Amino acid sequence: MYNGAHFNPAQLRSYLLERVPGYMIPRRIVNLDRIPLTISGKVDRMTVARVASEQPEAAEDDPPQGTTEEAIAKLWAELLQCPHIARDTSFFAMGGDSLLAIRFIEQARRRFGFNVKLRQMLDAPTVRLLASVVASEHRKLGLGAMEEGIL
Repeated sequence: MYNGAHFNPAQLRSYLLERVPGYMIPRRIVNLDRIPLTISGKVDRMTVARVASEQPEAAEDDPPQGTTEEAIAKLWAELLQCPHIARDTSFFAMGGDSLLAIRFIEQARRRFGFNVKLRQMLDAPTVRLLASVVASEHRKLGLGAMEEGIL
């Protein structure tokens, strides 16, 4: 809440994506009427986390679409130990870090024969964005559309 008005989490996320790297944007953005404070006047992080977890998930739960997105989501689910990967949720917001990104890159190369660069992963931190990068790289290499088993 800002000056008495609630904001749209999706619009805020889009605004932030234009200004900061994807890994800096929190997974969940919720409106609070006031920020809970501890007795000492600091933000009560445990209460904020509890209140945020009680809020319903946003409509960002679109499942991966197509072979490339499904392959990326499957690898992310294994690495992040998260059973559900939405196509527009950031790898870094789900708990991924640069070391897990490097592990993803290596596994993608081994399993699917395609090498994703770390910079590409940082610039395209969602399943949807990374799948479009993979498709673009395939076109550059003259490989056409991704076939089953190739990422």
